[in-house]
Amino acid sequence: MTRFKKAASRKPEDWQSRFSLLADHAGDPRIKAFYQKGGIAGSTRLEDILAPLLQAMTGRVMVAHYSRLEQEFLGRTVSDLTGDFLAFPVVDTMEL
Repeated sequence: MTRFKKAASRKPEDWQSRFSLLADHAGDPRIKAFYQKGGIAGSTRLEDILAPLLQAMTGRVMVAHYSRLEQEFLGRTVSDLTGDFLAFPVVDTMEL
């Protein structure tokens, strides 16, 4: 079986349980806090985290590898949710 088929056949990760376990074993308090938070209020819906995401992006340049994916996903999703277009500055490490 190829690596791709193995990855595709895996069940989705239970991130909440995984983060809890990682928090229990983290030595650095900053890493422990990261795992304990486990995301943004446990939400997985973009409409629930859009405001904190935009606040975190404000005044910053995003860094991504092949940023087209992030730009298209966020642009399309924000447009679907709000009707507005989202543009943001990006440094694409794939171009470096």
